[in-house]
Amino acid sequence: MKKTILTLTLFASCITVSMAQKLRTYDKLVYVKTQNDGSDVSISIESPVANDKQLKFKLKIVNKTNDYIVFKPSECKLMVNGKEFKPNAKEKELVISPLDNDSKVINIFGEGLNAARSCTFNMDGVYKVSSKETGVDAADFKLPVSKYDFSAGAFNVTSTKLYKESDATDAQFSVSYTGDKMGAVFFTNATVLMPDGNEYSATKSTGLFAKSGMKIIQKGTTEDFTLHWNRMEGGKAMDMQKVPMTIKWHNTFCEISPKPLPTVVLNLEIDETLSK
Repeated sequence: MKKTILTLTLFASCITVSMAQKLRTYDKLVYVKTQNDGSDVSISIESPVANDKQLKFKLKIVNKTNDYIVFKPSECKLMVNGKEFKPNAKEKELVISPLDNDSKVINIFGEGLNAARSCTFNMDGVYKVSSKETGVDAADFKLPVSKYDFSAGAFNVTSTKLYKESDATDAQFSVSYTGDKMGAVFFTNATVLMPDGNEYSATKSTGLFAKSGMKIIQKGTTEDFTLHWNRMEGGKAMDMQKVPMTIKWHNTFCEISPKPLPTVVLNLEIDETLSK
């Protein structure tokens, strides 16, 4: 009888130890990088780590289409042990230009985020926006500025700053949207009419802090954008500091209805070695 009890006790102890090992919580939990390749976008989660109160990773989106991709982090959710966690509702949208890529650091806060050896990131909030949207009519805008404010449909636009020199021109604007859909500013659609009779496209910024050629504007909000032109050939006749310039908007301000893409489910699995 004693032998039987001893055997059962040892068996129960083994089960307890096994469960403790299986349910072990790491102070810092590291997941394996994961990726999903779709027809429109390729999505990867890089450097995912979690502690008890925060899960953080870099989310990279590759746009395979000739349209814009818009990502709204607030529409995603993380599932850990059957419990739902969401990114901050105030996280800004990420806009990826056609055939381009961009990334965003996602932070999710809660309790017990390092208690699971695997979890699931359900990625909703990915939308496609046509790069050929038809804009609302907007009157030509003269530089130097003679009138600082104008309206174009449900868009209210204000000239906030102008740098107009021989080597470059930067025209800064703020724009608000009051419509019932979603506003978009395709600022690389804008051109400037010069004295030679030709129109010159605004230049997209480059380098580490380059921005997409489009900005999303929610109803009742305001965004800023800058139109930039570099020095032009033609001598004094094309000296931007001295000659009048006229901005032509060409479908810059658009009301849009983004097309949602299917939910992407990304499974995160523990990297046992790095977690230890």
